[in-house]
Amino acid sequence: MGDIAGSFLPNNGERDDTQLPLTPVPDTLAKILRDLPSYGEPNDEARDYLRDSIELGLEHLAGACSAWGSGAYFPCEASCRTVFEISVNILYILQAPEQRASQHQRACVLHQKKQVSAALKLAEKQGLEAVEKEFSNNLEMLDGQLEIVESLAPAVNSRSAKSKNTWPSMRQRLEAIGEDLDYPTLYSVLCRSTHGDAEPLIERRLARIIGNRAGRRSEMTRALLVHFRETTRAFSRMLIAQASFRLIKAAGSFAGRYRVRPLFETASSNLKAIHVLHEEAATEVRALRESDAWRGA
Repeated sequence: MGDIAGSFLPNNGERDDTQLPLTPVPDTLAKILRDLPSYGEPNDEARDYLRDSIELGLEHLAGACSAWGSGAYFPCEASCRTVFEISVNILYILQAPEQRASQHQRACVLHQKKQVSAALKLAEKQGLEAVEKEFSNNLEMLDGQLEIVESLAPAVNSRSAKSKNTWPSMRQRLEAIGEDLDYPTLYSVLCRSTHGDAEPLIERRLARIIGNRAGRRSEMTRALLVHFRETTRAFSRMLIAQASFRLIKAAGSFAGRYRVRPLFETASSNLKAIHVLHEEAATEVRALRESDAWRGA
């Protein structure tokens, strides 16, 4: 594990007491990072792309752990969504690595190019010359990236040529890897913080309403806000376990396909402990949600 790769670990890989309730996630994260293989030969581009995807997922997972340890639970949940999506991408690409790794890169660059082109047109329409120049430079950079991606892409047959410029939706990717249920459940929940949903604001409003009705506005409102905060803390802990489980499982699948034995053994040996963490956190969430505290009892 290099210094740069390891620099995103919580507390630079040293034990952080604020993250003890997340055990064994931080230690497992460090072990997976340690066991990631080095880059392969030039013709191992898909393998290396997946390897880097795992490392990127680990960085976001480290960010989720750090955010949770500092009490930033909603940013933690947003990072968990990224970890989950990277995990799905890894499993989806593993079904046809050479074709789909290239497809993912091309689709992402083309999407960026489409957005920058739209922004350039708006800037031209509004007469923003300085911004126009910046967007034009960005388009040139994206064209360069696209040229590199295409030069490394494998030849595509007529059947796949039509889809090479697009990337399937999350629902489609989950269906492809046999995890359909995750879309309306886990993925939907993970999106709430990323999209700035109203749930935490509704909770605060409920606290104010119940506090007013009880005739003890300040005291009751504060007690309810603390209860909702504790529930969010437990829920975010559960989501870290969910995201960790999926990323480690994806890392294990990668290791199995490319015969990276140390990584495969590390992933396999830690999944059960991560599942136990999830069950503990889920039990805590259920207990808090079934409590009468939020009703003002």
